Amino acid sequence: MRRLQRGFTVVEMLVAIAVAGLLVSLVYGAIRVGQRSVSALDSRVQQSELMRIGWQFIHSAIAHAGPAVDPARPQNRTGFEGTPDRLVFVANMPSYVGIEGPARITLGRAAKTGADQLLLTRERLDEESTATGAAQIEQAVLVERLDELRIEYFGQLERGVLPSWQSLWSNPRRLPNLIRIHIRPAGAPAWPLLTAAPKNGTAPLDEDALPAEADVSDLPEEAAE
Repeated sequence: MRRLQRGFTVVEMLVAIAVAGLLVSLVYGAIRVGQRSVSALDSRVQQSELMRIGWQFIHSAIAHAGPAVDPARPQNRTGFEGTPDRLVFVANMPSYVGIEGPARITLGRAAKTGADQLLLTRERLDEESTATGAAQIEQAVLVERLDELRIEYFGQLERGVLPSWQSLWSNPRRLPNLIRIHIRPAGAPAWPLLTAAPKNGTAPLDEDALPAEADVSDLPEEAAE
């Protein structure tokens, strides 16, 4: 007796299609999650690398900071400005950082729609730039979305007053002994606390002489080590 072959019913076909669609959705979702994870990891790596480079450059620049008379403000013989969220100084950068020569370094907030940025600016002060009057200015955004920037200065603002931490540096004849910078990006861990000592931070400037070598006798323990 010949046996009849039975095919799939419409219901069975619909169930099979539904199951296949569910499996495709699960696989696609897993791929999307994996892509987002890789993208997030890559973003964190880039942020970490930018933080490391920026931290090292700022620390090195402050360590090479020295006095420089600003023609626009001759009463300020240091070329230094220090506020809670903006730092300006002149540093003679060594050749190993790739930008040899004197430069004015500015670190501060830059207003942007939606969130502030942390902006680093370098203006060359070499003889060629001065002679031509064409300043060579380079800028780099260190933090796209900045949550906190707090800069503090340790030193003696007035004669006879013990050195202490200040939120505003207003001594036109002396660099601070130490500079401490707190940086916290929005939605990300804070940068390691940056503490650096300017090259000539302890010696007041005479009218006709360059500052002497730095004396660390009045620095706090964290700077003397």
